[in-house]
Amino acid sequence: MNAINLPQAKILWSKKFPEIYDVYVLANPTKIVVMTRDNDNLKKIVLDQHGNTLSQQLYRNIKLNLELNSISIKVRWSPPQQNIEEQIVVLEQNYYKKKSIASLYSSPWIKPLLRKDIRIEPGSYEHLTIIDIAFRAPNLVVQYEGSGIMQSQFFYKIINIRNSQESTILIEGNIQTDFGVQDGKLIITTEHNSIGSPFGPDHNKGNLVYAVYDLNTRKQIHQQVSTFTDNDTFGWNASYQAGKIWMHDLSDSKWIITDTFGKALIEEQTTVFPEGVVRFITYAPVDKKAYFIVYKHKETAKLLELEVTDRD
Repeated sequence: MNAINLPQAKILWSKKFPEIYDVYVLANPTKIVVMTRDNDNLKKIVLDQHGNTLSQQLYRNIKLNLELNSISIKVRWSPPQQNIEEQIVVLEQNYYKKKSIASLYSSPWIKPLLRKDIRIEPGSYEHLTIIDIAFRAPNLVVQYEGSGIMQSQFFYKIINIRNSQESTILIEGNIQTDFGVQDGKLIITTEHNSIGSPFGPDHNKGNLVYAVYDLNTRKQIHQQVSTFTDNDTFGWNASYQAGKIWMHDLSDSKWIITDTFGKALIEEQTTVFPEGVVRFITYAPVDKKAYFIVYKHKETAKLLELEVTDRD
């Protein structure tokens, strides 16, 4: 784990852990919660903003099955909230037994409050995989990918793990997607690049760029649908970080940063980004700069800093 001063592109401090399952940043004062392990026991370490250890907690009764290659472990921590105590979900995916068991823990952390198999049958897909999860008690967000020959489709489930009420969110086929959870909301972003993609979305209609859902009601509260030019570089890129959404039109290199309700935070910009996968990090309005990470195959990820024009 590295903490980086973005304006100076300087590493402030580094920490090594045997595994990092989850990281959660608390504000006022800043605390960084890291879910890791000590041998096969789950462990929580809390750091301050300078990387100093404030506290540690070893969960002796939460064992992580690390022996079998057929088992994948995901851990998500949920902070204490009004009328809801601190909770942890441990997802154990056993590919051999074809089970994906989510176990919910809370103080005194002795045994699971409940266990739920969140794996679902492939149905019309050849394969169905759990890609990622997020947890803000009592709501568990599960990202699935269904796939077949040259085809794929992502979808999400919002599951109230206490009462098993759930909703399913389908994403158009052959579109990549990512998500974030913040302030009781699920934010789903999408991306597509026609280069190297023989099958893609219908460009004759609007394409979903991002959507926002209320976790408790599981209802959509906002979406952004845009129409993109059908040419040799048809496509778009959108990503979410800390209440801000970056939207990039690949056909004309124009991009903008908005809040989650579509309000523009800057004027529309035009940038030809370096080759590789571009990920938005943050926008600093005081410095009038936007920061990105660019990943290129077999190369070290690079920090990209761009000056932007504020919206009047």
